[in-house]
Amino acid sequence: MRHFIGYLKDDNQALQLFFLHARIGTVGLKMERYYFKKQLFQRQTASS
Repeated sequence: MRHFIGYLKDDNQALQLFFLHARIGTVGLKMERYYFKKQLFQRQTASS
Protein backbone atom coordinates (compact mmCIF):
# COMPACT_ATOMS: atom_id res chain seq x y z
CA MET A 1 0.00 0.00 0.00
CA ARG A 2 2.86 2.37 0.83
CA HIS A 3 4.44 1.79 -2.56
CA PHE A 4 1.15 2.55 -4.25
CA ILE A 5 0.76 5.84 -2.36
CA GLY A 6 4.36 6.71 -3.26
CA TYR A 7 3.43 6.67 -6.96
CA LEU A 8 0.87 9.41 -6.46
CA LYS A 9 2.11 12.99 -6.38
CA ASP A 10 0.27 14.19 -3.28
CA ASP A 11 -1.26 12.47 -0.25
CA ASN A 12 -4.59 14.17 -0.82
CA GLN A 13 -5.07 12.26 -4.07
CA ALA A 14 -4.25 8.99 -2.29
CA LEU A 15 -6.75 9.75 0.46
CA GLN A 16 -9.49 10.54 -2.03
CA LEU A 17 -8.80 7.28 -3.84
CA PHE A 18 -8.82 5.35 -0.57
CA PHE A 19 -12.17 6.83 0.51
CA LEU A 20 -13.63 6.20 -2.93
CA HIS A 21 -12.66 2.52 -2.72
CA ALA A 22 -14.04 2.30 0.82
CA ARG A 23 -17.34 3.82 -0.29
CA ILE A 24 -17.60 1.47 -3.27
CA GLY A 25 -16.84 -1.46 -0.97
CA THR A 26 -19.61 -0.65 1.50
CA VAL A 27 -22.14 0.01 -1.25
CA GLY A 28 -21.18 -3.29 -2.88
CA LEU A 29 -21.70 -5.14 0.39
CA LYS A 30 -25.10 -3.55 0.94
CA MET A 31 -26.21 -4.43 -2.59
CA GLU A 32 -24.96 -7.99 -2.15
CA ARG A 33 -26.83 -8.38 1.13
CA TYR A 34 -30.01 -6.89 -0.39
CA TYR A 35 -29.78 -9.22 -3.38
CA PHE A 36 -29.22 -12.23 -1.12
CA LYS A 37 -32.27 -11.38 1.03
CA LYS A 38 -34.36 -10.88 -2.10
CA GLN A 39 -33.33 -14.29 -3.45
CA LEU A 40 -34.06 -15.92 -0.10
CA PHE A 41 -37.50 -14.30 0.05
CA GLN A 42 -38.34 -15.43 -3.48
CA ARG A 43 -37.36 -19.02 -2.63
CA GLN A 44 -39.55 -19.01 0.49
CA THR A 45 -42.59 -17.70 -1.38
CA ALA A 46 -42.03 -20.17 -4.22
CA SER A 47 -41.78 -23.20 -1.94
CA SER A 48 -44.95 -22.44 0.07
